[in-house]
Formats: sequence, C-alpha cells, structure tokens
Amino acid sequence: MRFGSIAPPYNGSADFEDDYSDNTDDGWAEYSMSGSDIVAFANAYLANNGPQNFNASSKALAGDETWTSGILIADVTLRSSGDAGIMTRVTNAGHGANEALGCYAAISSTGKVVLELHDGRKNIEIASAPMAVTIGRKYRLKMSNSGSTVKVWVDGVQVFDTVDSSAHKRGQIGLRTNFADVTFDNVKYTRTVDKDRFVDNADNGWKRFGGNFSLTGGAYYLNNANGTGTTGKSSW
Repeated sequence: MRFGSIAPPYNGSADFEDDYSDNTDDGWAEYSMSGSDIVAFANAYLANNGPQNFNASSKALAGDETWTSGILIADVTLRSSGDAGIMTRVTNAGHGANEALGCYAAISSTGKVVLELHDGRKNIEIASAPMAVTIGRKYRLKMSNSGSTVKVWVDGVQVFDTVDSSAHKRGQIGLRTNFADVTFDNVKYTRTVDKDRFVDNADNGWKRFGGNFSLTGGAYYLNNANGTGTTGKSSW
C-alpha cells in the first residue's frame, strides 16, 4: 500500500469569515441570558452587556466543534468598561457567563490583555500583560492554536506565546463580552491543518504501531500483505 500526501480527515468545514456587511448574524449561535444581547447592526456585531444593561456575559459561536489548529482574527471595540475578546476551541457552551470549555483572549478596560482557559465553571487566567485600553478605540485581536501552543497578538504585536495544558484541543470559534458593551467586526478564521508530503523521505512526527513502513520517492509505504499498521499525530 502506498500513501502520497496525507492530511487529517477533512470535516466538511471551510474557513470562516464575517464582516456583517449584510447586517445579519447567519452562522452564529448566541449564548446569553436574554437571548438577544448580541445583534448585527450597521455592518458590525454589537453586544450590549454593560453594567447599565444588567447583563453579565454573552458569547456567540460559529464554526465546527472538530476544528483544532487555526488562526482567529477580529476587531474589538469596547464601548463601556469591562472586557471582551475572542474564543477558540469552544465546546459545551451554555447561556451562563462561564458555561463553556475553551480559550479566551481579551482586552480589559482595567488596562490589560489576558488569556484565560474556561473549564465550564470558572475562568483560569494563564497569561496577562499590562496594556493601555481606550474605550471607543478599535483593537485587532489575533489568536493562534497549534497543538498545545497558544499565541496572542494585539494590533500586530505578539503579547503571549504559551502552552495550553488543558484538554481543550478542538472546538468552535467565538466572540465574548463580560460586563461590557462591545462592537465586533471583521472576523476571520483560517484553519492550519498539518500536511505531510514526505518530500524529505522521513516520517518525523509520526509514530508507527505495527506494520512494515518505508519511505522512498516522497511517499509512505505500508508493506503488509497479511497485517495492519497505523500511524498518526497526537496534535490532531
């Protein structure tokens, strides 16, 4: 048996992008106490969770729960005090403020940028950095996930490069606000699924389990007439 270029199984989900120019939130699912805290309006996505609105937190999710590695970018503008940002690898979402598993990168009006892990009950801060945050100013947040590595940028400047030691290895993308009125816009998610074309005639990063494998001519061969062999990457 001969294998050429191999990639993880495609789950039928393409990359995701939304600039809300159609003033709809098609493709998004809102999770909030009222069910109407986030609306598409004036070519943007508006979340109204400031203290004056008596709402603690809202989030909106899109994409596929099988997404693993990728890069999420969004413009985030705080319109009141509080914090807001982007989420990746989200599963088990609910309407409560902390009801979700996943990664959350956010800017805060208290003057910092944070990276949190949400475990469905509480939010665990794994990185924080001081940053002047001006209400009414647009910030571009970017978060990448690859294996256990999580990186975060604000306006093109990398602020975090850390390890996610949790079990949050796959999930949807999301936007979240916490006690804040926020405007989101220009959301873009690009999947970065690993591929191996074996052009180096090596299987670095692969682990063999039985079978008789060989590499030659930029291909991976399983020479097993009467047996089986499997291989894979733990980061999928």
